[in-house]
Amino acid sequence: RTARTAFLTTAVLAVIMCSASIMVGMAAYTLNPDLPRPDMAFPWLLNNWLHPILAALLIVTIVGADMTVSAGLLNCGVTLLLMDVVRPLFKPNADDKELVKYARIMTFFVGIGAVGVAFLFPTVLSAALFGYTATGSGLFIPLVLGLLWRDANGKTCVTKNAALSSLILAGGIGAYIQYDAALLQMFGGGIVPGLCVSLVLTVGVS
Repeated sequence: RTARTAFLTTAVLAVIMCSASIMVGMAAYTLNPDLPRPDMAFPWLLNNWLHPILAALLIVTIVGADMTVSAGLLNCGVTLLLMDVVRPLFKPNADDKELVKYARIMTFFVGIGAVGVAFLFPTVLSAALFGYTATGSGLFIPLVLGLLWRDANGKTCVTKNAALSSLILAGGIGAYIQYDAALLQMFGGGIVPGLCVSLVLTVGVS
């Protein structure tokens, strides 16, 4: 019950905040439809429609929120890698002190990777689409088939190796198509080719 309440509350707040962001973009487009890039909408509104003091306070607030969210997501990513990859595969007998040491090392390298991604992609949206394409291409089919495709005893027919191969190969193919401009134009995005490869791999390997 607590988890459901928290999830619903988070979902409602996310809808409100995303709606506010969309309305900001709509307002900027209405006032200035000739903006060179969509991600310039908010800075343009700050520079042209807000009092300088309010704009400065808003920028400081946004920077603080970005730093908090970035630190939280970095910590979540490192924790997932540590508990789902490092500990079960490489350090099954590690104690808490050793795990904290590995977490600090991984935080450094994952942080550098995150900065590299920021320099690699021109906008946040393009990086998000790349990530969504990779995870969607590799994970959607195994998850759905894992829930629906079961044997007579009710056990799922999708194997771990099938899910891993789909995540690595189908996710990688979808992400590469999404990143390469020529392939992106040819296929209209990496998600559909990635899902097709994922279906073949999931069923074939299973």
